[in-house]
Amino acid sequence: MGNLCQGPSNDNCLLGLRVLAQVMAFSHEVLPLTPELFGNGNRIKLLWKLCNRIKFLQNQVREYGDFSSFMMGRQRTFFAYHPDQIQEILVTQQKSVKKGLGINWLKPVLGEGLVTSEGEFHRRQRRLALPAFQKQYLETYDKIIVDESLIVSREWRHGDTVEMDEAMMSMTLIIAATAFMGSEIRENTYLINDALTAFFDLFRTFRTPLTRAINSLPTKRRRAHTSALRQLDELIYGMIKRRRDEPRAKSDLLSMLLLAQDAEGDGTGMTDKQLRDEVVTALLAGHETTANALTWTWYQLSQNPDVEARFHEELDRVIGDRPACSADLEKLTYTRLILKESMRVMPVVSILGRTSLVPMELAGYQIPAGSGLYVSQFLTHRDPRWYDDPKTFNPDRWLKDKTRPKFSYFPFGGGLRHCIGERFAWMEGLLAMATLGRKWRFKLDPDQVVAPLMVVTTRPRYGMKMIAEERSSL
Repeated sequence: MGNLCQGPSNDNCLLGLRVLAQVMAFSHEVLPLTPELFGNGNRIKLLWKLCNRIKFLQNQVREYGDFSSFMMGRQRTFFAYHPDQIQEILVTQQKSVKKGLGINWLKPVLGEGLVTSEGEFHRRQRRLALPAFQKQYLETYDKIIVDESLIVSREWRHGDTVEMDEAMMSMTLIIAATAFMGSEIRENTYLINDALTAFFDLFRTFRTPLTRAINSLPTKRRRAHTSALRQLDELIYGMIKRRRDEPRAKSDLLSMLLLAQDAEGDGTGMTDKQLRDEVVTALLAGHETTANALTWTWYQLSQNPDVEARFHEELDRVIGDRPACSADLEKLTYTRLILKESMRVMPVVSILGRTSLVPMELAGYQIPAGSGLYVSQFLTHRDPRWYDDPKTFNPDRWLKDKTRPKFSYFPFGGGLRHCIGERFAWMEGLLAMATLGRKWRFKLDPDQVVAPLMVVTTRPRYGMKMIAEERSSL
């Protein structure tokens, strides 16, 4: 088995960090809650935390173990490494926390969708959206996934250098847009792509405490972001209006959300604004995460030829020369293990943040209200207590009868915030792997440098150039 030795490299401190160090004052000493839970920091250390979150949290685990405390600016912050404390935060005491402060950076695009909303409003929106993600509806999307994967597959030629991250992003965006908004959206997916690209560019560049001030400036980047978002809104609101004016029975997410009524609440449905926010949230979460998971999976297969050979053998045996379909999912057992292991080694979300609403107790310590709470899929998924040789990509580890705590693996979160689209993500990932893998194998471009960029999701920092090799030509 191969190793993914590339850890997260240092983020460059971008615009605003030097200014931040000069104009913002932070506590030089952190008063400990207990002698065991302490940390200290100054302005430079704060900047280092912001720019090197994973490395900073790795150091916390190394120095202080499963549960540690530090100051992030003026907020006391706690990091939970052990699955038991992660379960406490995400499930057992989930009503005592809300999303972390960083979620505010998503609201200019996502509004009050399921990823960003809180409290009773979030619970109501989840009730309304949940039926659309039931198995019987999701399985009707298999043809959309397979057809679009086939289009991508037919565009490649033997020996082509493929920008795999871009190819997977484009493919999953069209799949998500078609499944969530209907086939008529296909010709306008470039507007969705422009809006999401502008947003990620802005988010990646301005994620320091000066973000709000910088974002208010009329920079070229800001104007591009505003224009792209305006065009996206016009597109989605136009589709909502047409669906309301001409209601027709359709199986896409937008149609189902239009018909949803809150039987447990006031009996009403969603407003146009609520529909818009949920559709944009579904588009972002439904394509960005799957695209990254697929990209990292193709990379892992290129580094592990034995795993790749078994993957292709399963596809040949289960699918053969016909198109894949949802009925194949239960038979693609090894393909599922590959995707599962890929999301362990390189989870598409590396860190989750919460803020305590009330005083809490965790790991025997008192947590004040207003504290930051962090957990990390990237780090806990690599804990050697739960995974032998954790940096090694080994799908067979999931076949071994080893008892692990539930939250030693949580790529889709947990509790009320558990990803509502997990079933769709698994179906899309497996069918796309099966469709592309039937015809192709991929080698990493020898000049490609591989390292993750952990912003909203875990993307390849320098892209992912791969060489497509047609299996029938080998």
